[in-house]
Amino acid sequence: MAEAMVLAIAGGADLLQKTQQTLFQQQETQISRLMSAIVNRDWTQLVRVCCLDNWREVLAALVTYAGPDEFSSLCDLLGERLECEDEGRYRDNANLCYICSGNVDKFVECWNKTARGSQVSAVALQDLMEKVVLLKRAVERERKQLSSTTSSVVAEKFRAYAGILASQGSLATALRYLELSGTSVRHF
Repeated sequence: MAEAMVLAIAGGADLLQKTQQTLFQQQETQISRLMSAIVNRDWTQLVRVCCLDNWREVLAALVTYAGPDEFSSLCDLLGERLECEDEGRYRDNANLCYICSGNVDKFVECWNKTARGSQVSAVALQDLMEKVVLLKRAVERERKQLSSTTSSVVAEKFRAYAGILASQGSLATALRYLELSGTSVRHF
């Protein structure tokens, strides 16, 4: 096959494309699917069919080759597959995909599923809020627009954290987090 590829390059773009397609059809392996996705720029198919044990390689390929207009949605798709697969075994990895895509809502919802079995401590909630605020600011800076969260889970976490801050006497900071939740002070 290596010789065929070298000869196809010399034969022009059409011959090279036909040779590549033949190679990809003859070899149905994980690496040939990855190579096919890179050559054909078919990232959605790669994310849908990849073995989740190779999620890191798929994410690396997306970071390297996917265009900026499709990158976020592809990271979300990979995150959704990781989150749903194998009883949550990949849930932390799904969170990384949601961070890469800048999807605050999905990040918090996935974090909430991971923490659901245990009682969430104030320290864990503070850690989450730090990550959420940094992610929101990074997304706002990158996209040059305000990042709005629409998830009720995100709003609930902001309100819970505002309650903790208020109980510790940090009223000004609590009010800022309450504003981020979309809740008015009257409803708190």
